[in-house]
Amino acid sequence: MPFENPTIHKGFTISATASQRRDGRWVGSYISQNQTCGAYADTCDYDDCSNEKEAQQVALSVGWRLADGVPAR
Repeated sequence: MPFENPTIHKGFTISATASQRRDGRWVGSYISQNQTCGAYADTCDYDDCSNEKEAQQVALSVGWRLADGVPAR
């Protein structure tokens, strides 16, 4: 399932960026934030990302999984 960038999931706004390394691989990063929990940022360093869009999609999916694991208040 493709994600919009940024996307909203369970009250979190999740946005992603991607950067290309010298070896040609793409690495995605995301920021997940909401009013209750604040902001969390991380980089998703996967070897199989061959383009910018793919790296962003991986990062967004990790952000979704993080939001799924946060207890509802």
